[in-house]
Amino acid sequence: MPSVDSSSAAPDVPDLAAGPDVPSVPLSVLLADPTLGLRQIAGPREDRPVSTTGVTELEDPTPYLIGGELLLTAGVPLPKTAEGIDAYAGRIARAGASALGFGLVPVYDEVPAALVESCDRHGLPLLRVPDGTPFVAVSRAAHAAMTESRYRDLRRISRAQGALVTAAVRADALRSVLNRLAVQLDAWTVLLDPAGNELVAAGARPGPAAPERLRALMVRTIAQSRAGGSGRGRLAPTTAADHHDGLHLT
Repeated sequence: MPSVDSSSAAPDVPDLAAGPDVPSVPLSVLLADPTLGLRQIAGPREDRPVSTTGVTELEDPTPYLIGGELLLTAGVPLPKTAEGIDAYAGRIARAGASALGFGLVPVYDEVPAALVESCDRHGLPLLRVPDGTPFVAVSRAAHAAMTESRYRDLRRISRAQGALVTAAVRADALRSVLNRLAVQLDAWTVLLDPAGNELVAAGARPGPAAPERLRALMVRTIAQSRAGGSGRGRLAPTTAADHHDGLHLT
């Protein structure tokens, strides 16, 4: 029962086919928290996911980064030269940190201009953390937002699964399930026979390229399944996905 998702944005709909992922919170959520008083003063303005927060006063924290961090520092390790500051920001950006938070006092009364310029140059969002906002408060706010986001996703998935179970016991079960999937995934859903003919479909139909790619994906998957099933100890594939130019086939 393949599905085609051609929508460009569906932020409130969880991917029901995906496994558990790393919880994250959009950077904008932390910037909008009035209790923190954070302000972005450099770097790209697109919303970035923050998967964790960390405090560092190392001149090179990159060996301890995994990507997606909001890295917080009071500026203790900040080099004294513009070249050193540029190298510092570049290392953090290349390590995949989501953003750098610079806390004021006791080391600096204001964020150094050289750091602002370097973060702009390297595409690293730079946040000004005001005096009076402890780093632990930022970490707690991020963790609380991640937890709430995870609970929201679980509630959506639970409701979606309940709706699918209800649809599956109806007299027109196939059509009902496809209709419900189309709503939950904001996608075109279709049941094909082995020859690639459409039996039942629901949701907004995409352009002609999508059904053709979907049929080709089905043919490849069936062929691989038959080939895999003939070998001992090998699991035959029963699912497949294809992503091309913003079109997601499953």
